[in-house]
Amino acid sequence: DRPVLNIDIGGGTTKLALCVGGRVSSVSAIAIGGRLLAQDDTGKIIRLDEPASRIIQALGLDLELGKQAQKENIQKLVHEFVRLLISCIRQQPLDERAQSLMLTQEIEGEIGFELSFSGGVSEYIYGREHRAFGDLALPIANELYGALLDRGFTIHDPGQGIRATAIGASQFTIQVSGRTIYLSNNEILPLHN
Repeated sequence: DRPVLNIDIGGGTTKLALCVGGRVSSVSAIAIGGRLLAQDDTGKIIRLDEPASRIIQALGLDLELGKQAQKENIQKLVHEFVRLLISCIRQQPLDERAQSLMLTQEIEGEIGFELSFSGGVSEYIYGREHRAFGDLALPIANELYGALLDRGFTIHDPGQGIRATAIGASQFTIQVSGRTIYLSNNEILPLHN
């Protein structure tokens, strides 16, 4: 009966979809995700995507590709990502850092909504995954979950998680270019289901 804001947190982006009366009324996307920075087993940074680099530079953190990362610097980055996400969720005016990561317009509409989550980070939020994979997904989930509860949000578990929402999208439509694939035996086509 209440509006729902679904927050789809993947590896590189977070997508927001506000649903009112069973229909999507507003959508938004921001370049915040669980795999923008990844470390190997020794703590060395092995992946550092541009949106994370932008925030690292703005905060003056000592995090560089190929170097050891101190936990407190990783936590400062996670904290900033969560702060920016909460600003988007609460529909607050976005500061310059948040604006620099926005991929679309901000969501608009009703404020009194419940929250639901999808995407890989949701697996941590709902307690379906507990292993760490050397990225930001688990720390983002932990801090975001606590921060949202502290602010009085109701988090609803729809009961059906999916790690990679691109899989769900491809169930409806997919286009494949002949320039990007190779089929050695075209006698198997058409292949259904």
